[in-house]
Amino acid sequence: MKRTPLVLALVAAAALLAAGCGKDDAIPASAGAPTTSTSGEDTTSSSTGEATTTTAAPEEGDAAPSDTEAAELRADLAALLEEHTYLAGITITRLVAEGSGGAAASAAAAALDANSVALGDQVSSGFEPEVGEDFVRLWRGHITDYIDYANARVANDPASADAATSALDTFRSETGDLFESASDEALSADEVSEGLDTHVQSTLAAIDATVAGSPDAVSLLREAASHAPDAAGVWAAGMTSGDDA
Repeated sequence: MKRTPLVLALVAAAALLAAGCGKDDAIPASAGAPTTSTSGEDTTSSSTGEATTTTAAPEEGDAAPSDTEAAELRADLAALLEEHTYLAGITITRLVAEGSGGAAASAAAAALDANSVALGDQVSSGFEPEVGEDFVRLWRGHITDYIDYANARVANDPASADAATSALDTFRSETGDLFESASDEALSADEVSEGLDTHVQSTLAAIDATVAGSPDAVSLLREAASHAPDAAGVWAAGMTSGDDA
């Protein structure tokens, strides 16, 4: 797949800036529900559009760009993980701003779920299809946990916020175990879980700022997205550990 266009980051920033202060309406839990299926669908396209780039051919004697399977997988995963972070930010922002039933919130949630399916396809390409299915189940669950956390912050309900944070800890642990088992321990469960902790904590910080109506949400979301290449590198190394590339 092609890399996510830079315009996606600009759209995310604009959405956050336009959100204003959070509403008192609860965010519908159904916003985290799956809207697409992992079975037999082509999920390589995105509603965000694609940018076409042209790379000049290397001159004689220059090193050609890396085209190994690991490098390609790492690039694809990094693009999807970065897109996930921005789409999650847009979705939460619109849910907080619109309350339940907003058209923009529904569209953002659908795009976010399509991204989850695409990530599952990448995981399946490196492991087995059933691993990708288990991953999508866990990944969708952690998006619902984000929504529960945002709802708790909107309602000023610390106990529910703590429950959502605990559920995210379980998500990190289970995803780490899944990847360790699928890679025959080429990937460490702790390494995967620790990488996801960085992702989760930085995303929660952006959610806090969004609910508070703070413009810091933009920079915090960008910070969260900046960790995507690190996680992608870890995942891709484990997925291709048995290859000669």
